[in-house]
Amino acid sequence: MVNLLGWLLCGLLIGWAADRLSRHPPRSTLAVYVISGVMGAVLGGTAALTFAAGPLNVLCPLSVLAAAVGALLAVGLARLLIQQLP
Repeated sequence: MVNLLGWLLCGLLIGWAADRLSRHPPRSTLAVYVISGVMGAVLGGTAALTFAAGPLNVLCPLSVLAAAVGALLAVGLARLLIQQLP
């Protein structure tokens, strides 16, 4: 449970930072970035725990790092998709 909270926080922060740092017209992209960041973080963290076979109730630095990488990839993909919109 602690890992899941760490992943969610990581995804939220990365999504929020991506929205603040990106130069885009004022659309409602904050929700898109935050949701994609959380989804990527959960997928990355789950993948890390699956391969590392760590416990879910103890904060694992490897899973948080994988969650950050997953969130960055998901936010990057969301940004590419947003830039393709007319």
